[in-house]
Amino acid sequence: MKKKDLLFISTSIILMYFSYRPIIEMRSYTIWAWYSFFLMFLLPVLILWITRSPFKDYGLSKGDLKKGINYVIIITLFFLPFLVYSALKFPEFHVYYPRYPGARDNFAILIYWEFLFFIYLVGWEYLFRGFLIFALNRYVGFFWAVLLQAIPFALLHIGKPLPEIYSSFFAGIILGYIALKSKTFWPALFVHWIISFIFDLLIVVL
Repeated sequence: MKKKDLLFISTSIILMYFSYRPIIEMRSYTIWAWYSFFLMFLLPVLILWITRSPFKDYGLSKGDLKKGINYVIIITLFFLPFLVYSALKFPEFHVYYPRYPGARDNFAILIYWEFLFFIYLVGWEYLFRGFLIFALNRYVGFFWAVLLQAIPFALLHIGKPLPEIYSSFFAGIILGYIALKSKTFWPALFVHWIISFIFDLLIVVL
């Protein structure tokens, strides 16, 4: 099984490279979101199916539902004061977010953008907090799995506002921790999406 996990880890690194390119090259956020969903979610799932690897062993199950819901609530509430502070104190966030054109001035466009971003995050979170971290966990153990997946996660934030780049490493550790503890990637996905949604709203109204 460890040889298969090494294959999955190597595949994840390749997918990271191709997932980063649309951020630079694609002009349509709609295409970007669905491309990322295909690349980072559907392809890993297809690889698991082809190799006859149990989906639940790689974060694709309901996991510990009660623990997962508790993580979503607790972590979201924990980060809320930091989101408000960042929206008030760092003007660079107001330049960068929300990323979809017109979302700042039109609520319907903002909701559409949050939907697109959720589609994107399904792929992003499954690649890091599902396919990759569960393979790493089986290959190198819990501690290194959480740490190693957080490093490329942070590096792929380069180009965003500086405070976000620095905080993304610690966010990656937290998201990786809750994924392994709840035995599924879903809590990490919802934490990431809810926090992003709240922050976009704060940028718009503050």
